[in-house]
Amino acid sequence: MSRSLPLCVDLDGTLVHTDMLLESFIRLLRQKFLCILLIPFWLLKGKSHLKHEIAARVSIDYRCLPYNKKLIEYLKKEKKKDRPIVLVTASDKIIAEAIAEQLALFDDVFASTDNLNLKGRKKAALLIERYGEQGFDYIGNESVDLHIWKHANTAISVTQTPELRQKLSRLDKVEFIEGDRKKSFLKNTLRALRPHQWAKNLLVFVPLLLAHAYFDEPRVLATLFAFVAFCLCASAVYIFNDLMDLDADRQHPEKKNRPFAAGDLSILSGLMLAGILLVLSSLLALNISTAYALVFAFYFLTTTAYSLGLKSVALLDVFILAGLYTIRVLAGTVSANVPMSFWLLAFSLFIFFSLAMLKRFSELYNLEQREKKKTKVRGYSTDDKAILSLLGVASGYISVLVMALYITTPEHMVEYREPEFLWIVFPALLFWISRVWLLASRGQMNEDPVLFALKDAPSYFIALIAATGVALAV
Repeated sequence: MSRSLPLCVDLDGTLVHTDMLLESFIRLLRQKFLCILLIPFWLLKGKSHLKHEIAARVSIDYRCLPYNKKLIEYLKKEKKKDRPIVLVTASDKIIAEAIAEQLALFDDVFASTDNLNLKGRKKAALLIERYGEQGFDYIGNESVDLHIWKHANTAISVTQTPELRQKLSRLDKVEFIEGDRKKSFLKNTLRALRPHQWAKNLLVFVPLLLAHAYFDEPRVLATLFAFVAFCLCASAVYIFNDLMDLDADRQHPEKKNRPFAAGDLSILSGLMLAGILLVLSSLLALNISTAYALVFAFYFLTTTAYSLGLKSVALLDVFILAGLYTIRVLAGTVSANVPMSFWLLAFSLFIFFSLAMLKRFSELYNLEQREKKKTKVRGYSTDDKAILSLLGVASGYISVLVMALYITTPEHMVEYREPEFLWIVFPALLFWISRVWLLASRGQMNEDPVLFALKDAPSYFIALIAATGVALAV
């Protein structure tokens, strides 16, 4: 590799572990949703026009993109040797110039324009015209870059798949730059699905258990299918939500490691996976019953609206979160075809409102510890911590009161052989709510109370006490 030759660098998949067109498309969905109706008309004028129109309408935080850190270090070393560094990309010029300004590494930028899609042979022709045959070195990452590599003095790749290695072996001068992470598609896909969050969907079994129908095989089977449908749908929504929150997650000390934020999974694979999961869950929901399918559809539409923007509306976001938990309980009621309980729905709303408030309170506490005041997406500031804790604790205690009133209602107690044992549940729940809020006030609570409970040994012990009370009552 000649040190005097310009070093030309690709962007998508090379300098950044993502595709900037898809990054722009995701921002368009979140920032200017109605503009997606214009995409077919933009595409009629060509892909380059589509890229330009989207890039001109979206705002991207270029500081937090998943950059290839090892490649950037390599470029900095070459830069110190007074070697020309050139960014050459099929991404739109608006994006390319913004990234070049952010990194302050490049002497020149060549990118797609409104009427030119600078990719493959067109990119090769431009570089040959500018620097001559074999008058440049080129860093890329995929097979389409072979059109440029075969005209470069040295072909440099940041990926080393067996297929690409075989194709590059036909060229004279080839080098590889080791990537800054080892990707496991299956492992990262599993992380994106968030199976630990499926524990929330166990709520669909609550109406079945309270109706004492746990030996009714058709109802148990229908509820099991309902659980699976919610798990598939929830994973699809988590993926979609992660895609909508890319900028915010990349600024978060823990969420920046999520597969899509870190670039470990491509945005395209996320969109495809979410679509597949949604189709499978919808087919399963339709197979359970029409009533369940309607509740399921309402859940999906609500959580999608939440991801697209309602999450940024203070208080409304918490009401929606509490409602989404309660919808799971309602779904369990219709899937098992058991009578709807006012007491159960009221308890669910209050307890889940408290947990949603706990989640927001913990986020603000952690934000304050990082010496920041406002969240990137949520409509809160650290000044709201006090009122959120008051609302959350009050709602949690009201849920306990609802349970106490339920226990003292004679018409419901006839369903239990020894109803007095239900009073064991009352102090257990009261203690647990008090404890989690106390821990949150000390900064010892994970931002997600469900995750905290799944890893917290005392929570399991308290749950065992409550379950024992119910078992003795039945």
